[in-house]
Amino acid sequence: MTDGIKRRDFLKVLGVTGAGATISGCSEPERLLPYVVAPEEITPGVATWYTTVCDGCSAQCGMWVRTREGRAVKVEGNPNHPVSQGGLCSKGHATLQHLYNPDRFHGPMIREGDRLRQGTWDEAEQLLAARIGASPNLMFIGGRMGPSMSNLVDQFVASVNGTRVEYDAVSDAPLREAARLAYGAAGLPRYDIAEARLLLSFSNDFIETGSSPVAHNKGLARMSAVDAAGSKGRFVYLGPRLSTTGLNADEWIPIRPGSEAAVALGMASVIASDASAAGPYADVLRAYTPASAAQAAGVSEDAIRELAERFASESPTLAMGPGVSGHHRHATAANVAIMILNEVAGNVGRTVHYDAGVTAAASAYADMESAVGAMAAGQVGVAIVHGANPAYSMPEASGFVEAFSQASFKVSFASAMDETAALADLILPDRHFFEAWG
Repeated sequence: MTDGIKRRDFLKVLGVTGAGATISGCSEPERLLPYVVAPEEITPGVATWYTTVCDGCSAQCGMWVRTREGRAVKVEGNPNHPVSQGGLCSKGHATLQHLYNPDRFHGPMIREGDRLRQGTWDEAEQLLAARIGASPNLMFIGGRMGPSMSNLVDQFVASVNGTRVEYDAVSDAPLREAARLAYGAAGLPRYDIAEARLLLSFSNDFIETGSSPVAHNKGLARMSAVDAAGSKGRFVYLGPRLSTTGLNADEWIPIRPGSEAAVALGMASVIASDASAAGPYADVLRAYTPASAAQAAGVSEDAIRELAERFASESPTLAMGPGVSGHHRHATAANVAIMILNEVAGNVGRTVHYDAGVTAAASAYADMESAVGAMAAGQVGVAIVHGANPAYSMPEASGFVEAFSQASFKVSFASAMDETAALADLILPDRHFFEAWG
């Protein structure tokens, strides 16, 4: 070892069991820190497991995290979690890659002219406090967050007389609004797919996305399994295109885009012998027939009648309205129509329950449009974006990029560079959920 690495240096590197090295290009490691006093629960060479919930989406499935010497190295589904029951989707497994993203910011970034330079947290916090104090109008655009963090943000925004808008590009806001209109519920409906003998999905691609893809996949698997009597549930997909969920259905009925409400109400009119069964929506139900639904959807009247009769007879059944992949201008009305269909079929309390909480951003898209209008009009002094990337996810026609640029001071909490952070004057990188306790 005379020409290469020195033996003493080799042993130094070999003995490191802690945070590892930070390497830039071909430079030498900047710092290597082994444990001086190891935490009580850490035994070098022995893995430690922690229980948490995945923050990859609003479903928040149960997760086990395997660590070695304080570093997360593997994630698995928690079989004791009541919702996911050991399942974990690809997005959940990918959260480990987000943790070790080499492009994550190492500290606050402050804009000086056309470039961003790294600053200290004290400098960044003082700058933000000064700009908030000098500006009368603050707008906070935030994505999904927990109840404690949400309350903290509300208190902060109220203390500076600001405005808060919740935004999530794939939120179930139309479904939540439909539940509020139909049942006065504050959350999303909870579907018990496993208990259904006939499942109807109205453009809801629940296998790939939605409020709880892992739980819905497990429910579909149980429903589709052959029971002791030799029977199984049936799945019918109604939608304009054959999505991943549609490919797993027993039958596909290609209805026209946006016709979900007409089909659901046409079916409900067949099931309900008396329109008053729809309660306050009795007049709505009287306005639809299988014939009008067939004309709107581009399918035969007989197909709608037959499906309605099956939906009423093969109890318990379940209908799911348009999910995030099937949203359109009338998505709220379509979800209300599907709720009426479930009501007249007697499914409420059996396969659909209105007792689930809300973990996703819940504001309507109209609130985001109002926020864009306020920024475009120069009515926002400080614009803060947390947990979202609207410059990427909002349509170009929305004008968000141009409107956001009109704010006097723009702040992003992105942990790595994205389209919204690239427009910001100050970037305060947020921590990964693996790095947070509680």
